Amino acid sequence: MRGFTLIELVVVFSIIAIISTIGIISFSNYNKIQQLNQAVSDTVNLLNSAKSNSLSQIKPEACDPTYELYGYRITAFPRPSGEQSTVKLETICRDPNNIIVECATPACKNPKTLTFLKNIKITNSTDEIFFYPLSLFEDESVDGGSICVEGWGIKKEISVSNLGIVTILNPEDSGYSCP
Repeated sequence: MRGFTLIELVVVFSIIAIISTIGIISFSNYNKIQQLNQAVSDTVNLLNSAKSNSLSQIKPEACDPTYELYGYRITAFPRPSGEQSTVKLETICRDPNNIIVECATPACKNPKTLTFLKNIKITNSTDEIFFYPLSLFEDESVDGGSICVEGWGIKKEISVSNLGIVTILNPEDSGYSCP
């Protein structure tokens, strides 16, 4: 009777263990990259939502009739390591007679907050990115800026031009400005 020797079985199981370990590590890395890409994609969607709403001049009902639409503000909140970073979209409605007076009720601001996983953080950001409605400023419709996102050693920059064009940049791309 011919069978497998103990050494042959040990070699086969060792090879299977090595291949399985490589597969698990590859899946783990893939999963981390996808989580970072999802956070970047969600942020881009939030920015595009602000752009779309400003172009179509959508404003919450709570702004009527006292306040007029002034624009949409995106603010990124970097946090220390271990805390969750957030990105917030708010509608800004202001008194047409006194542009400094802003409607501050939650119904006016209609806030939408995007919260990142603890391992994904905002490392640098412009103070705010602002989309103006076309009826307010025809010559400049966006105060652009950038949001730098990092997770598991991978960095990406979300850049918004003064024309409202949203671009995702990697460290090797021209124009990348994150630290």
